[in-house]
Amino acid sequence: MKIVDYVIRVVRIPFQSAFHHSLAERSTTESIILEVTTDTGNRGYGECAPRHYVTGETVQSTLSCLGKIMPQLKTIHLQSVESVMAWLDNFEENLAGLPLIFANARCAIELALLDAAGKEFNQPVHKFWLPEMRSTHNYSGVVSSGAPASTQRRLEKIRAAGFRQVKVKVGNAINLDLRNLAMARAILGNDVELRVDVNGAWTLPQAIHQIEAMSRLGIQIFEQPLPAQRRQDYPRLQKAVDKQIEIVVDESFCHERDLDWFIQHGGASTFLLKISKLGGICNTLRLYRRARKFGYRCRLGCQVGETSILTAAGTIIASIADDLKSCEGAYGLHLLTHDITQKPLQIDHGGKIDTSRFDERPGWGVTIDTCLLNQNASRFRYDSHSASLSQNCLTGAISS
Repeated sequence: MKIVDYVIRVVRIPFQSAFHHSLAERSTTESIILEVTTDTGNRGYGECAPRHYVTGETVQSTLSCLGKIMPQLKTIHLQSVESVMAWLDNFEENLAGLPLIFANARCAIELALLDAAGKEFNQPVHKFWLPEMRSTHNYSGVVSSGAPASTQRRLEKIRAAGFRQVKVKVGNAINLDLRNLAMARAILGNDVELRVDVNGAWTLPQAIHQIEAMSRLGIQIFEQPLPAQRRQDYPRLQKAVDKQIEIVVDESFCHERDLDWFIQHGGASTFLLKISKLGGICNTLRLYRRARKFGYRCRLGCQVGETSILTAAGTIIASIADDLKSCEGAYGLHLLTHDITQKPLQIDHGGKIDTSRFDERPGWGVTIDTCLLNQNASRFRYDSHSASLSQNCLTGAISS
């Protein structure tokens, strides 16, 4: 398998409604879709969703990184699934000129190569790891922060959809957050697991106070309560709260060195895995196994607005890591006005997602609709002469 052509697209798909949290407000997705073509004509698709407030990467920095990396792929000739996996395991050693942070570019390249390899060698991608997928997965509902009236409408939809786990976004509007959480508990009942995502909005004193107040509503799971820049406060917070409280880190956990810091210093009990921020399936699984080795729990997260490509990758993680405490993502047309596949991969009632259609189809098991893909996309290629990206070019042919 040789990669001979590629297309880099920035896809901006409008949401059904705006999504809010303490670090950002978003009404469209902003993903990078990488399409690669092999010498036999197979096409593979990868996706990443760079967020500056998570990893420090932007769409522009990721585009620049991809533009510098993609021409190097002309040197690889992968003759089997095993050779593809070996190449991915040595990603950094195989490529030159990588910036300090390149997780999102790595994710897009890995996922595109896996999809292409699945089609090239006529295998579903999940069979690179597993003989078969788990037939169903249970995903969480998510409620963005907002005024009580809009929050009530979202909660009623969540209840009607039958979710058993729900995450509520909170921030600095302390009284409003407590009111919304009390409403959530009243609408959803005591049998639904409620957790909150702070997105780093609290100071240490606020976190101690809010965790105590929210725990009275039966909430014991707190995601990213402190800013990533205040990492040294996490061990102090852990000592100050009840031992039953679960502290989950997201923005504070983007690299292996972050994982090792928390293992050494404490301050968290759970790591939030996101395929895009951690650089693809292979790296996510490696970090998951390291966390579990040291007794830490893991949950699967997502960047809001992911398409069916990252959803498919997430279901593989969920099938392999079968002790995840929760899964997020797969919102599909519940959030997006359209996906980029003929049949979006998305959750059904109760947060369940059926993966049975993956069993025999090569690659991701989803069919990309190029009309939908191009509907809200800008296309780029890398100009080696000017060392810059030019827009609205269809391909970046890799000559041999």
